[in-house]
Amino acid sequence: MSIYRLKTRFRFSCHITISLCVFSLLSTVIIYHLPIATAQPLQCTKQSVTATNGTLVYHDSTYGLQVQCPTGWEISGHITPDNVVAFRSPIEKSGIHAAGIAVYVHDFHGLNLKKNVTLEDYSNIQIKSLKINQSFQIIKNGSQNLANKTAYYATFKDNRGSKYYEVWTLGHNNKAYVIIYYVKEPYFNKYWNIAEHIVNSLRVL
Repeated sequence: MSIYRLKTRFRFSCHITISLCVFSLLSTVIIYHLPIATAQPLQCTKQSVTATNGTLVYHDSTYGLQVQCPTGWEISGHITPDNVVAFRSPIEKSGIHAAGIAVYVHDFHGLNLKKNVTLEDYSNIQIKSLKINQSFQIIKNGSQNLANKTAYYATFKDNRGSKYYEVWTLGHNNKAYVIIYYVKEPYFNKYWNIAEHIVNSLRVL
């Protein structure tokens, strides 16, 4: 199964001032594969994660976060530099993994910014990148909470029959924390409660 998501690549102007934050988009938008598989995927078991009060929890000390692990789903970690962990659902009767959940951390260190990135800045880029790509259609977007912080989300679909729910917030040290639930559209409701639970379980340490 190939599922794609939109990723905005951008750099910040070298002349950012306190009164004006200018984003210069590079290649404005690109499409890339979500991390749905590895050569040797693990299972969400006590051998791969920590069991806390009977619940399996994935810890990542590098990025300072933890998130609950959906029981029976495959787990992969650090597939790309900004992808902390990814889960994919059990195989369907049709032979596909219909759904996945991926956690990303985007670190703005090293960009020599004169101003911290705000949640509004980051959200504007996320939403704009979806709107300008004709392969995606935004269904709904708004605000919510993530890891006990103010966050924004977008639900959208692509022209290949996949549906997405993405939510993001900013944590300490100028980092963006992003969770995306991606699924073949007919299976969206089947796995939604699990996805929502995983989103609500995210903690930034």
